[in-house]
Amino acid sequence: MGKWLRGSATGATLALITLVVCLAVIGQAAASGSTGAGAATAAGAPGATAAGTGEGGASGELPAPTGFVNDFAGVLSQADRQRLEELSSSLEARTGVEMAIVTVRTTGDESIQMYAVRLFEAWGIGKRGRDNGILVLAAMEDRRVWVEVGYGLEGVLPDGKVGAILDRHLVPAFKEGRYGDGLYACAQALAAEIEAAQAGEGQPGPAVPAPLAALTLPVLFILAAGVLTVCLALALARSVAPRCPSCHAPLLVREKVLTPATMLAAGTALVLYTCPRCGYHREKKRVLPRMVPVHWTGTTPRGGTFWGPFGGGGWTGQSGGGFGGFGGGRSGGGGAGRGW
Repeated sequence: MGKWLRGSATGATLALITLVVCLAVIGQAAASGSTGAGAATAAGAPGATAAGTGEGGASGELPAPTGFVNDFAGVLSQADRQRLEELSSSLEARTGVEMAIVTVRTTGDESIQMYAVRLFEAWGIGKRGRDNGILVLAAMEDRRVWVEVGYGLEGVLPDGKVGAILDRHLVPAFKEGRYGDGLYACAQALAAEIEAAQAGEGQPGPAVPAPLAALTLPVLFILAAGVLTVCLALALARSVAPRCPSCHAPLLVREKVLTPATMLAAGTALVLYTCPRCGYHREKKRVLPRMVPVHWTGTTPRGGTFWGPFGGGGWTGQSGGGFGGFGGGRSGGGGAGRGW
């Protein structure tokens, strides 16, 4: 598996070199001094906690979600929880993006970033295959906040933009003790960026220089092939290789089936994550869903009963027709954090 991932990365590098050469040829043919290119990626009530504290910790068990909003620290009012829940539910209905908002007392000896990655993957925030989840995590006693972004939203919410949103919308309110206002303003800003990207809003692309019209068909064909190769190689490598939460290098992933799934019972597998750059290592067990067909009852996925596999590593549950669990998304290893 590791060799295959390294091979994918090598292929992506070669494709990138090809693209650079093509751009150089086009630049010379067009006699333009400099060109710019831009890329945009479109996506797309406190509960019971393990160990009874909600603190987590590097070796502690993680709490189970009871909705999009999980106030394990008990710092939000009922009105705050309700409007945050409505905002996240509305965002999910309009865009498919799942945004979880969580408060805990402390992450203990574990960094808030590492805790956020573990929580994100344990809950499976975002849709499986789209990885379009967001986690806003606040550790109240540690006075730290972290926003973890799924793979599918990294182009829409790069680290710098997330940090700016925290600086502008969350940190000032948290310094004044207005935690509900800060979380809501931050969530609103994140939702606005996502919806703007999905609606195709933003700055128009640069105009095509007139000399480009004189380019020959072979040069244009090479350019298109180079761009396509880069996109396919990067998408393929990203779809199978999660990144290290410490150094962001692609992780080598191995999976060993412990108990095969059958038509009558779920199975289990052990997933091993290893970073070839910094030596980060993590293991987790994954439940292999029973081999049964998928069937929804009810008018919507959120209001119905789900039979069959729910997603990779996600939580499921029934809550009177309300929150039904997250969709099995994965963390992208990107995000930003702040103190207050």
